[in-house]
Amino acid sequence: MHVYADHMEVWNEGELPVGYTEETLMGNHSSKPRNRNIANAMFMAGFIDKWGRGYKKI
Repeated sequence: MHVYADHMEVWNEGELPVGYTEETLMGNHSSKPRNRNIANAMFMAGFIDKWGRGYKKI
């Protein structure tokens, strides 16, 4: 994670959860954050307003 004055960059080399595809992410699916610390920080900062919507917003 890199934090700059005007933006933040998060890099994750991980894979999608088992059984998930890009198509799965575009449909209704349960949220399975890989790093709960980052997910909770993003939620508390207001970047996540509802679990499972992040991919569509990006």
